[in-house]
Amino acid sequence: MNIIFLGLGGHFNVLFDILSKKKKFNFYGVHCLLNENIPNKYKFRSLSKKQIIDLNPKKYILVNAIGFNLNNKNRKKMFNNFKKIGFNFLTVIHPSATVSNSATISEGAQILTQSSIMPNVHIGKNCVINTNSSVDHDSRLDDHVNLSPNSTICGNVYIKQDSYIGASSTILNNLTIGKSCHVFPGSVVNKNIKDKLKYINGRIIAK
Repeated sequence: MNIIFLGLGGHFNVLFDILSKKKKFNFYGVHCLLNENIPNKYKFRSLSKKQIIDLNPKKYILVNAIGFNLNNKNRKKMFNNFKKIGFNFLTVIHPSATVSNSATISEGAQILTQSSIMPNVHIGKNCVINTNSSVDHDSRLDDHVNLSPNSTICGNVYIKQDSYIGASSTILNNLTIGKSCHVFPGSVVNKNIKDKLKYINGRIIAK
């Protein structure tokens, strides 16, 4: 399988570390958004967006290595643009992660080291479940949601698309987090949050 990475930052390093342990992949190239120089230890080529578009989508699969940034929508934009062209994205699950047989993991989702996905959970497209995070039973994460390291999502929680959960945050049972919300690191969320709001130290504030 021919792999093309989108992005060459810190998130790329995490994903490459996971995938390099699997012999079935051929690392064809990387698209550097910021025109970075590819370190010599990586033996693959730099590709422009046009060069990728000119390839046959059936012969290559993309890995979204763009980190989540609240002020930069490149991760979601790249995913949607290349999907329209006909490319597919690799779903990445670290071997140390626990994923229930009844969970649904959608295209392009990334389940990282020591994370847990419990029964009847739905993880949407292009989501990131970062290191040591857990999503408990019957919860749903829509597309493009990011859980930072050590996030705890309790049972029957619904997190709508594009929302960002900061490191070491806890979302208590039976709550809904609206679209494009930002839960700050270390928060304990005990109330529903409407679309496009921030949650800081127990307070909901407008963006």
